[in-house]
Amino acid sequence: MRQREGEAPAWIVGEDEQGVTIAVRVTPRARRAEVVGEHGDALQIRVPAPPVEGAANEALIAFLAEALDVRRRDITLLSGERSRRKLVRIQGLDGRTVEARLGGREPGQSGRGRRRL
Repeated sequence: MRQREGEAPAWIVGEDEQGVTIAVRVTPRARRAEVVGEHGDALQIRVPAPPVEGAANEALIAFLAEALDVRRRDITLLSGERSRRKLVRIQGLDGRTVEARLGGREPGQSGRGRRRL
């Protein structure tokens, strides 16, 4: 899904003064944690953990915390605990910062790239 210059990507589903809500599609049991790109209106993220007893959710939160340079407690899983598609709330950042850090580009640049940790 292509976005127009200056528009937020479709995977940023909400933003207010406290933070951002993003839509994520998680692929468990990957070789490493990484942002792959967009999958429809969600950000595709691979995590190495299996989808058992919340392990993939914990791996997702740990990956996002490191990639976004925020504390784990600033990331909340709003929905999708037992689904590949999830809504995640990130406190303390704006949409442009989240897009730049997860999209692998600086604000104002275009293009897609992978972000690995």
